[in-house]
This record gives sequence, C-alpha cells and structure tokens, in this order.
Amino acid sequence: MSGCARWNPRYRAGREGRFGPGSAGRAGQPTVDPDSTFPRSFPGWVRLRLHDGGQLEARTPDGQGSLARPLPPGAIVDKFRDNAGRAGPSASVGEIERLVLRLDTLPDVRALSALCRA
Repeated sequence: MSGCARWNPRYRAGREGRFGPGSAGRAGQPTVDPDSTFPRSFPGWVRLRLHDGGQLEARTPDGQGSLARPLPPGAIVDKFRDNAGRAGPSASVGEIERLVLRLDTLPDVRALSALCRA
C-alpha cells in the first residue's frame, strides 16, 4: 500500500473500491527482475491471477514519462493533479501547483514546504 493510502482513508477507500473490499491485502508482494534494464529504462510488468485460475499478463519495455517516452508538460501537470488530489484538499493542490510551476522564480520555498506538510 502506498504511503498516501496509509494515512488517507479517502484514498484507501477509493483504491479498494476499484477491485473490491480487501483487494489490497490480496495483492502479492512485488518481485524484482534480475534481468531488468532499470535504471536505463523503466520497464513494467503485471501478472494477474484470476479466480478461475487463468492469468492475464502485460509488459512494457519503458513506461510513459521515461527518457524514451517523455510526457508532454500538460500530462505531467494532469498527473500531479490526479495524484495530489487523492492526498489533500483541492485548494492546497492548486496552490502547490501554482508555486511549483514558478519554482525557479520563488525567493524561497517556505510557503511551498508549509503547504506540502499541511
């Protein structure tokens, strides 16, 4: 379970709701592929075992957002909004976004740090 899901019941309920009650507890432990090309690339692989005994599997050699498959700036902002919206109030998310997008011109980062801790 992600760090966000540990402390935010709204996030935890949302994630569980996708796959049914207790689904997070049924998920297997991640394994590491010794032949992985990480960190040169960021491959992904998922294998699902179904109730009927069948399996579904998918692989990707390099995830979106990697050097080989960069995300456009708008998609990065959308991803931030989606992830941050699960962790905090939308007003804080908007203010954090605004500050981060002008990070290179901020005189200091205290306001941003305070929002991230709130």
